[in-house]
Amino acid sequence: MSLYKMKNIVGSLLFITSLLFANNALADFGDAQTRDYTSMPAGTTFMVNFLRAGKADRFYSDGERVTGLGLEADLLADTLVVGHFYELFGLTMMGKVSGSLIRTKLSSNFDSPETTTGFSDPVFSNAVWLVDNNEDGMWFVIEPYISFPWGSYNENKPNTSPGENAYKVLTDINFTKRFGSGTYVELWYEFKKNSPNDRYFGQTLKKDRSDRYAVLFSQDLPATSWTNSHFLGMRYAWRQGGQEYLDGVKAGGRDNNQDLTVTYAAIIGQRDQLKLSYLHNTKARNGFAVNGVELRWARMF
Repeated sequence: MSLYKMKNIVGSLLFITSLLFANNALADFGDAQTRDYTSMPAGTTFMVNFLRAGKADRFYSDGERVTGLGLEADLLADTLVVGHFYELFGLTMMGKVSGSLIRTKLSSNFDSPETTTGFSDPVFSNAVWLVDNNEDGMWFVIEPYISFPWGSYNENKPNTSPGENAYKVLTDINFTKRFGSGTYVELWYEFKKNSPNDRYFGQTLKKDRSDRYAVLFSQDLPATSWTNSHFLGMRYAWRQGGQEYLDGVKAGGRDNNQDLTVTYAAIIGQRDQLKLSYLHNTKARNGFAVNGVELRWARMF
């Protein structure tokens, strides 16, 4: 890659690196894993804690890997989600709220490392099951989300700020079907739109709508001496769109990323579930390719 293009990447693309990294590795809302959209009885309250760690040191521009810049991003996040299942108009519904404590680090050969720790923007959502048939193993659900710009944000360090200084709206649509006694296949679609961030180094950052698609598969495993219910799952997802602009001028390229997630989950006792997931970006046209792990604990009340 030419020195001229490398300098352009540093000057005009570096700002999107941590944004893309956070979107892929943190995904603090709208990032469903296997069996997240099978319902529970009305009246059930749950609390979920996510521990996430992500690392990225491979950066791409227009599908070409960029070397020699020393671009690297690291992320640690602890996310808490509280939700409640209820029934309204004869439909199963679930409302929930989530927030994260995030530590993000961004470094390159051209500047000292930038690290920020703080709270993310809070997220509120409400899922509606249009089909909720546990007996036949079929679920169809729509879940809209909204994120408010109340998190930690520093105009002079926007790339590592946990908050985004922008409203975000996102909608998940999921269809889940159980085959036999323990094979689940899911189709998942989401679309997301951000409002402009008018405090990005004194400029206005805008982002086009992004779309993500996924196919998910999971299979029950035989009972063991320590759990009667556990399964292994896989998710393959791809994201498109998300072109960014600074004061109306294109900055960087649009998303065209793909990732594979492998998950193991087990029910512990009667009320607790543990999930361990590993994420690997199999394709990143613009931005970081991310590797990450997530440990999730859920408790039902």
